Amino acid sequence: MDNQNYYFEMQQSRCDKAFRGANRIRYDHIIFDAPYGERIVVNDRKPSGLGMSVAVNIERDEAWELDYSVNNDL
Repeated sequence: MDNQNYYFEMQQSRCDKAFRGANRIRYDHIIFDAPYGERIVVNDRKPSGLGMSVAVNIERDEAWELDYSVNNDL
């Protein structure tokens, strides 16, 4: 994946500094100590119709994998 074509932000309510390297997750920004509760992501669509954000709900403390596809027509 080309690093210039996406932005990955992660939020978690626990402050775990070892988390960054231990899980080998690529990220642009991590917010630690986020307040408990729902998190809402809002982002606009490109004029072509391409949605610019995705939210994925996962089970707590479970491994996860994200599959995606790219539509080059948008």
